[in-house]
Amino acid sequence: SDITWANVLEEKKICYFYLASMLKGQVAENVGKMIVQDFLYFIGETYAFSKGGKINLIVDEFYNVMFPGFVDILNKAGGAGVRVFLAMQTTSDIISKTDIAMMKQIIGNINNKIYLRVPERELAEEFCSLFGKVKVKTVTKSRGVRSDAKSQNELFASSYSENLQEVDADLISPEMIVHLPKGQAFFYNQARDPYKIRIPLIDRTTLPAV
Repeated sequence: SDITWANVLEEKKICYFYLASMLKGQVAENVGKMIVQDFLYFIGETYAFSKGGKINLIVDEFYNVMFPGFVDILNKAGGAGVRVFLAMQTTSDIISKTDIAMMKQIIGNINNKIYLRVPERELAEEFCSLFGKVKVKTVTKSRGVRSDAKSQNELFASSYSENLQEVDADLISPEMIVHLPKGQAFFYNQARDPYKIRIPLIDRTTLPAV
């Protein structure tokens, strides 16, 4: 039977598109954009005329199929029962296809963000800025011993002091993101406290032969 978005939603199907973008390049990007634009039209109808059902949209190498109207998917996704998962290497990939304003608009419409190890410090700082700074208490201790042979009092004298200060520090520092081990990440969950997560890695050597 013909595959339609309504059919996929009603029968809870999995619809997978393999575009081979590394082999076909521009053709794969154009086809991918057509698929996403058609899905956007379906979401628009669902958002306007029915409650629909739950559906997950997972887009790998998102920047390859991105277009200005993609922001509409992010805006209407929740109301149409769609959960959108976007995967990319860096936000610079989005800028290469459009501009900084569009990149900020897309990132701003994403509620949950998962950052694995990133090679760019600027990108790590971008994630860390989501959590702001916290107050950290530091204690400075000092000791001193001095002698004065000419003194008529004690020959040696000593001193000790402690100084307590509060300084601003990143809740998560860029260094933590840049040096994350493979399979570990930080999770930003709708403005709540950050989570440090570990993603299970599949040992392909133990998988049964197909």
